[in-house]
Amino acid sequence: AGLGVPWPRVSLFWGDERCVPSDHPDSNFAMAKAALIDRIEIPAAGVYRIEGERPMAEAAKAYALLLDRAPIDLVLLGMGDDGHVASLFPGHDISATGPRVIPVIAPRPPRERVSMSLRAINESAEVIVLVTGVGKATRLCEVHGQIRSGQPRLPAARVRPVRALTWVLDTEAATQLEKP
Repeated sequence: AGLGVPWPRVSLFWGDERCVPSDHPDSNFAMAKAALIDRIEIPAAGVYRIEGERPMAEAAKAYALLLDRAPIDLVLLGMGDDGHVASLFPGHDISATGPRVIPVIAPRPPRERVSMSLRAINESAEVIVLVTGVGKATRLCEVHGQIRSGQPRLPAARVRPVRALTWVLDTEAATQLEKP
């Protein structure tokens, strides 16, 4: 919020959302609103949230219409301790083709979610993956090993945007990575 971004020229989209009301504690929109949107000057017309209060398939279809309007310049993702990004979890059929927005049944509650697909993530110009905490160190090492081997299986290892991929790690998350 304090970086001097020209927020009136920015459009915000969501990588995923849990199918809960927009003011629910599990809502990604509610978290982003409290952490960022309420602290910046961005027109309401520049905020394109996934309507998690709608039925999952309906919310996915509506969001796909919004997402298909323009290419995405930058996607900010977090990585879960199981190697998931957005709501793309290990063990799910995560195709690099097909729809840009998909309904997802997550392995943990809230289970019903809507997510950008791997295709949509990889069609964006740049992706930043944020990984924090010692609890993710082992999985992060595994993800980077899969990338180096050319055999990515975990969702985080399959992120390959058009122009640039940046990993932002805290010291705890990076503890098991090889030193350059």
